[in-house]
Amino acid sequence: MPTVTLTLPTGPALTAMVVAALAFVLAFLSVMTWVKSLNLHSTSQTRLKKVVAEPRVNARQTFQDRWALRVTQWRMSQTAAALRLRLEEYWGLAIAGGVVGALIGGAVRGVAGAIGLGLVGVIVTLYWLRMRRERWLIKAEEQLPDFFRNISSSMRAGSSFGQALAVVGRDTPEPLGPEIRRLARREALGFTMEQALNELAQRVPSKDLNLAIVAIQVQRDVGGALSPLLNSIVDTIESRQRLKAEIRTLTAAGRMSGWILTGLPVALGFVIWFMDPSYMSLLFSETIGNIMIAYAVASIAVGSVVINRMVKGPDL
Repeated sequence: MPTVTLTLPTGPALTAMVVAALAFVLAFLSVMTWVKSLNLHSTSQTRLKKVVAEPRVNARQTFQDRWALRVTQWRMSQTAAALRLRLEEYWGLAIAGGVVGALIGGAVRGVAGAIGLGLVGVIVTLYWLRMRRERWLIKAEEQLPDFFRNISSSMRAGSSFGQALAVVGRDTPEPLGPEIRRLARREALGFTMEQALNELAQRVPSKDLNLAIVAIQVQRDVGGALSPLLNSIVDTIESRQRLKAEIRTLTAAGRMSGWILTGLPVALGFVIWFMDPSYMSLLFSETIGNIMIAYAVASIAVGSVVINRMVKGPDL
């Protein structure tokens, strides 16, 4: 009976297979995250999309046209509203973080250290900007009940909706205040109230604000008193915020565990390699080391997804 010999790849072939497997895992996670983000779009956000379609970027457009389109899209984004940065300033900060990390790493560990610490610098800078953006949105959402309550009081005093926005916007502090004042300026420049509200919803992508804007637009179409509607919206927003705060409190320990279990192995491994590369050289030069790295990366990725699904609350 003939015997079958199974030959496992070694050396560069195995390294290539490991890299391909890791690339497949990362691509799979990226696609799943993208599909999940598409499914999370609420119907209220769909209602608030502009009627005029955005111009497509084609091959005939010059670099200046493409850049102008990207700048226009950037100005309507939450990142621009939260960070108060232009597009070139945003990426300039990210590149500066990478350059600082590359200089430090190159001075200590040569080219490999420059590449590794440079990537870490870019990632840390982008993560810091992301955290600033998320904190900005949380603070803006916390101001919504008082803002709409003041709008309702101003309208009961006899002001129109546009006048109430202008008056209350002047007294509303950051971060929501500048966006309300921008809305009032856009209306004064000739934009319709619906266009100005749609831009506000894009720059402040809060579901509570989207709920209020949809209700306001429906009321403006069908008519009726807006002040009682705003009071009902305030009650709804406060109830949603209390529920979200309770959920975040209950899942805080699980979310922190997920961050630690995901980031600690990567951070610790990078620190050990940076301090003494020979201590981890076998993981990169030997077949069993390559297998261990692939298994560790796959385990961390799967564990991160599982923990995130376990501690993720309902989409409020």
